[in-house]
Order: sequence, then C-alpha cells, then structure tokens
Amino acid sequence: MIGLAPPLRRIGWLQASAAALALLGLVAAAWEGGGGLEDSGPAAPAPAPAAARTPAHRLVLLNFDGADFDTVMTLQAQGKLPAFSRLKEEGAYGRLKSVLPCAAAVTRATLLTGKLPYRHGVRDARARRLLGSGPTIEVVPEDLAFDLLLAPILAVRFTDVSDRRSLAIWDIVRQAPGRGGAAGWEIDLDHRAAGPPGTPRPAQGLLDDLDPEALRASDARSRDLVGRLAAAVEADGRVLEALGGMHPDRGPDVTALSFPGLDQVAHVFLRYARPADFGNLTDREIDLYGPVLERYYRRIDAIVGRALQADGEEATLLFVTSSHGMVPLPPGRRLLAALTSSDGLSGTHQDGPDGFLFARGPQVRRGQRLGKGSIADLVPTALYALDMPVAQDLDGSILAGVFTSRYTFDHPVAVIGSYEERR
Repeated sequence: MIGLAPPLRRIGWLQASAAALALLGLVAAAWEGGGGLEDSGPAAPAPAPAAARTPAHRLVLLNFDGADFDTVMTLQAQGKLPAFSRLKEEGAYGRLKSVLPCAAAVTRATLLTGKLPYRHGVRDARARRLLGSGPTIEVVPEDLAFDLLLAPILAVRFTDVSDRRSLAIWDIVRQAPGRGGAAGWEIDLDHRAAGPPGTPRPAQGLLDDLDPEALRASDARSRDLVGRLAAAVEADGRVLEALGGMHPDRGPDVTALSFPGLDQVAHVFLRYARPADFGNLTDREIDLYGPVLERYYRRIDAIVGRALQADGEEATLLFVTSSHGMVPLPPGRRLLAALTSSDGLSGTHQDGPDGFLFARGPQVRRGQRLGKGSIADLVPTALYALDMPVAQDLDGSILAGVFTSRYTFDHPVAVIGSYEERR
C-alpha cells in the first residue's frame, strides 16, 4: 500500500520499515508452520488433465446440410435436442461462413478439402460441355437461363464431391498412415432428376415425422411431400448404417458421414414450419405439415446422440457440421417459382447462409462460443486436433478457439508445404 501511494513513495525510511515488516511476517509464518517450507518436501505439480495433453486419435465428422444454427440453438434451449445441448455444454460451437455458389457439391468439397472452389475444382452444381466435347464449362451467369437457352448444344451433368481435384480429410489421414472412411457425400437430393437414392421406406416408417392423415391423402401435392420425406429418411438411414462400421486402428482414424435428408426436408417443409413468413397456408396444411421440420431436427439429434453414445474412447473428436444453412425463399423468387415450376420449394441456400460447427473432444474447450469461421477452416482444425501437420496450401485456418489453452501450449503447430505432393 505504501508503494502505491505517491506521497509515501518519497519517504525512504517508511518504505524500508514496511519491507522489513513484511519479511518478518513471512519468517513468522514459516516458523509457526514447524519449518514446513523446508520439511514438506517438493510439492508435486498439479498435472494437467490427461484430456488436455492428449491429442485425438480418431475423428468422427457428421455433416447435416441445410441445418440452421439459430434453429438448432432455439430447439436445444427448449430441451428438444438433448444431444446438441450436450455438445454445447461439453464442447465449442459457432457459425461457419459458407461459400458461393452455395450448391451441395461445392460446399461439401470446400468443407472436406480446406480449399476454395477455384482450387479444389468443384465450382458449380453442374458441369457443361458444348456439343458433348471440348472443355468443361463450370461457372455461368446466374438467373439468365443459360442452360435453358443453350440446351440444344450443351451436355449437362450434375457434379458431386468425387469431382474434386484436391485431397479430402480422409485421403490425407490415409497418408499418415491411418484409416479413413466416408459415406453420403455424393448424395444430393436437390437433383430429383437423378432419382432418389434407393426405394423409399414404407409409409409406416414416416409416422414419427408425418401425420397419418397426410399419408392417406391422395392429391398430387400431398404425394409429392410424402415422397420427398420418404427419400430423405431413406437416404439418411443408409448413411447411418456406416456410423459404427469403422473402428480406430494404429494412427489417426477418420469417419466422415454426410446426411442429406434435412436439406431436402427444409427445402420443402420450411413454409409449414414458419407460416408467418409465407402467409398463404391453410390451417389444415399447418396442422399436417407444420411439425415435420422440427421432428426432423429431432431425428438428426438422435443421430448425434448415437455418435455420443458410441464414443467409448477418451481420444475421440466429434465434429458436427453444416456446410450451409437454409432461409425462406425471397418473395420475388417465390413468385417466379410459382409461375415457372411446381417444385414447391420454400427454403433456399442460394445466397450461402451460414453453416455451423459443434466440436467435442479431449482437447476442446467446454461451453465455448467461437468467433465466426469458415467451412474451409474445418480441415486445418481437424489436422491440428489429430496432431498432424497443417499444409501451407490450405485456404482455411486453424480455429484456435476450439482448443484449450493447455492443448495449444503443449502442441505447437507443425507445417508442411502440401499433402498433394505426396499423393
């Protein structure tokens, strides 16, 4: 106190006597303790928790395109998504900025490679060739009916993640060497022309998501809604079978699964879940289809819960992501869609709404809200968590806010030029 008071700092004898008094107090405390400062022996340092020192040896990545961060946070706060509530309490979470064009193939490839579209090679939802030969045209003007006007001389096909030129996270881990497996990334239910992935489940399999009266409806619109929901349930069910199919081996291990169902359901059923944003729905439609989207969020929460339940290892890292969100179709596009088509879509991700990341693992902070990152940051963050070098040619960065300060102190970042050179 004397040292902090400016007038008293000028009085030398007062400061010296105060220092002597403090020293005497320390000596008296040591003497009263029976020489404890000398006789107690070296104090054992408090070890950091094993989880803080140990990098993850296995990564489980679950991706749900079309999942909206605000909707997830609202539903979990209401107690309807217990698995996401657990992720929020036991891990780090936050928004991830998506990319444009916001098509499933583009955003998924960016998420999996850590590179932007012009580098990983998947630039649009479609690849076009003039007269079936020549160079591929991937980037075209939007909203100018380019494909329609040039349809007679264009050969068009839908792209998917397999068209990438860069390594995905599981390809990188296999070079470690480790094991990597993936499922569902090439399924895109937005392209109905390609047909649904397999035969839809029987109607009774939809009872958890759909009112039985809707299943009995015979009009074309109702049948279309049931068919889309059935395709979503079937696609997610097939991917779910791979969730427990891979087990850790020596070296890093990655299981990466993408569930396409929610994106399709949000495209179609968003109008019924948020009728105030549309205003052209009957009470019967709201009663029949209003709960579908929320019930499907509960379905994906059950998938996350299954992954948490299967996590019997301390060194497993769980990432739950969405490469893009879903927002209501703007009124102008809604009117244009009503005049030109009958697809009935009410949700869109054309403008690249944010995705998200929920992370849980031995080195992840608990209850930490992240700053806004990018979907390209996932791969560098995963590599760092797996104690693997981060390549300089990645466009994303490590989301340092995911990890505890102890982990980042004990694990400096290792850097290499590129994993592509080792292919």
